[in-house]
Amino acid sequence: MIKSPIEKYLKDIYTRFIMDKRGEVADYIPELAKVNPDKFAIVLATADGQVYKYGDTDQLFTIQSISKPFTYALAISDNGFALVDKKIDVEPSGDAFNEISLDARSNRPKNGMINSGAITSTSLVKGRSSEERYERIRKFYSDFAGRELHPDFGVFQSESETGHRNRAIAWMLKNFGIIEGNPEEVLAAYFEQCSTLVNTEDLALMAATLANDGIHPLTKKKIVSPEIVERVLSVMMTAGMYDGAGDWMTSVGLPAKSGVGGGIIGVLPGQLAIAVFSPRLDNHGNSIRGVKAFEAMSRELHLHIMNIARAASSAIRAIYTIDERPSILRRTKEEEDILIEYGPRAKVIEAQGDILFSGAEKLIRESLEESEGVDTFIYDITFVDSVADGDSSDIVRSMLYKIARDQIEDGKSIAIIDPKFKSENLQDIPSGLKLFKLSESALQWAENQILDKYAKESTSDDEEMTPLKDFEFFDAFSEQERDRFIGYLEPIFYPAKTPIFEPHTAKSGIYFIMKGRISVELYGDREGLEKRIIAVLMAGMTIGEYTLIHEDSGDFSVKSQTDSNLFYLSNEAIKRISQEDIPLSIALWKTVARSGYELFDRTMYQLSARIDQELKDKE
Repeated sequence: MIKSPIEKYLKDIYTRFIMDKRGEVADYIPELAKVNPDKFAIVLATADGQVYKYGDTDQLFTIQSISKPFTYALAISDNGFALVDKKIDVEPSGDAFNEISLDARSNRPKNGMINSGAITSTSLVKGRSSEERYERIRKFYSDFAGRELHPDFGVFQSESETGHRNRAIAWMLKNFGIIEGNPEEVLAAYFEQCSTLVNTEDLALMAATLANDGIHPLTKKKIVSPEIVERVLSVMMTAGMYDGAGDWMTSVGLPAKSGVGGGIIGVLPGQLAIAVFSPRLDNHGNSIRGVKAFEAMSRELHLHIMNIARAASSAIRAIYTIDERPSILRRTKEEEDILIEYGPRAKVIEAQGDILFSGAEKLIRESLEESEGVDTFIYDITFVDSVADGDSSDIVRSMLYKIARDQIEDGKSIAIIDPKFKSENLQDIPSGLKLFKLSESALQWAENQILDKYAKESTSDDEEMTPLKDFEFFDAFSEQERDRFIGYLEPIFYPAKTPIFEPHTAKSGIYFIMKGRISVELYGDREGLEKRIIAVLMAGMTIGEYTLIHEDSGDFSVKSQTDSNLFYLSNEAIKRISQEDIPLSIALWKTVARSGYELFDRTMYQLSARIDQELKDKE
C-alpha cells in the first residue's frame, strides 16, 4: 500500500522539532504539571474528512482554552448574536489569557477567547444547573469531535481548588452585570469544560468542522450555522493566540486557538485544519513546538489565509478512463475490443486552477483512492494556472513527484501532461515518469500501455505480414470480387520515416498496409498550428480513402514510421475498375462510403465522450 507523501511530510515536521526542549509545562494547575513534556503529535484534517497524522496522536490531554471558541459558538447558538454581543465584545485585547480586566467603557470582556469572555460564554449556555450546562457543552464538543468526550475529574478538581484568579474574574463579571446567577455554578461548568479530555485527532476534526462551515467532515452532522462559524473564526483570527496574536497572524496566518494543555488548532476555511500537541509552553502560554510546526507548515505549504482566494475552486477538473474518452488513433477491431475491456485500468486525473497544498493533497488522495485496479495514471495539468510559488513550490512539487515515484515503484505507469513544462526542470523528474505536452499523445501512450499488457501477441506483432484476405476492407466483398480486386494492386515498399504523400497532394489512391506502421500528421506550416501525429495505422488497415472524396489531402501528411510493406491501388487502377468491372466498382465505392461512416461514427463517439465529461464537470 502506497503511503501518502503528506504523512511523510508530517513525519519530517515532527523530526525537525522533537528535539526542541525549550519551555515548561503549565504548573499553576497542579495536575497539568504531571504531563509528559516530551509528547508531540501533528494531525492535518481536510474539510472533506481526510486525516493525516504522525506522532503521539492518541495521547489524551485536557482541552483547556481550546474549548473557548466552541463554547462561544454554543452561546451564540443558544441566544443569538445580539444578546451575546451585549455581553462579550469582539475586539482583540492584547492582554494575557487570564488578565483581570474589562473594557473601560462598556464593562464587557474584550472577546470570547480570554478567560473573562470565556467564563461569560459558559454562563450563556442554557442549563438549569452547572451539571446540566456542562452536559450540553460536553455533547456539543462530542459532536465536533465525532465521538463521545469526557472530562478528567482529577484536573477538574485541581482547577476548582486552585482557580482563584478565575474566581476573581467571575465575581468581577457578576459585579458589572455581565453574568447572572451564582458565579460559582458558572465556574464549575467552566472548569469542567476546560478539563475535557481530547487527543490531537479530536482537535483536528473539531477544527475541520469549522473549516467545513459547521458540518462535521465525517459524520456529516450540521452542528452550527455558517454565520456562527464566520464569527468564531473571525475572533480566533484576532484574539485566539492572546497577546501573541499579531505575531501569529504575520508568521502563520490562520485563525487559531491554543491551550495550556499543549494543544493548538489552526483553520484554513473551506480547506483544512491542523492540530498540534506538545506540552512545553512559551511565555504566552502557547506550545513552543506547536508554534514552530505551524510556522513551518504555513510557510512551506502556502497556507496563509491571504492566499486562500487563489485556491477557492476545486483542484480536480475531471477524472475519466481511456475507454470513456479514447484517443483519435485508429485501431484494429481487436485492439478496440481490448481497449473497451481494459480501458478502465488507465485513468486520467485533470487538475485546474492554482495547485497550492490543498490542491496537491486532493490530487494525491484521488490517485491513491482510485489506484485499485488501475495500471496507468495520467495527471493532466493543462488547465493549471500555476503551482505554488516560493518555498511551497518545492514542497508541493516534491509531493506530486513523490507519489508518482511511489506509483512507478509499485508497478504502475505514470505520465504528466504539462504544456508549460521546461527542460530545466528535468532534474526533479522521477525515473520512469513520462512527460507530454499534448493530451492526445498521452492518451495514445496510455492505450499502448494497455495493449502491450493485455493484447495477444498476434494483435500487436508488426513482424508478420498481414494477408490481404484478412483486411476488414474486404468484409463486404465476395471471395470472387476480392480476388479480382487484388489483381489491380501493386506492391510498394517505404523505408522508415519516408513520406507517402504530403499535404495538399492530389488524389493518389488507396494504400493497404501489409507490414509496419504509418502515421498521419497534421501539417504545421500555418501560423499557430503545430505539427503533430493524429493517427497511427498498422498492418491490416488502409489509408487514402479520404483523398478519393476530396480534392486533395488537405493539411495532412502521411509517412512510414517503420519499414513498411504496402499494396497500392492507384487512381488509374480505380478508373480501370470502373470501366472494366462495374460490380467490382460498386463494391469498392460501397466500402469507401462505409469507411467514411465508420470514421464519422468514431469521431462522434469521441466527441460525445468529451461533451459528457464536460457536462459532468459542470454538475
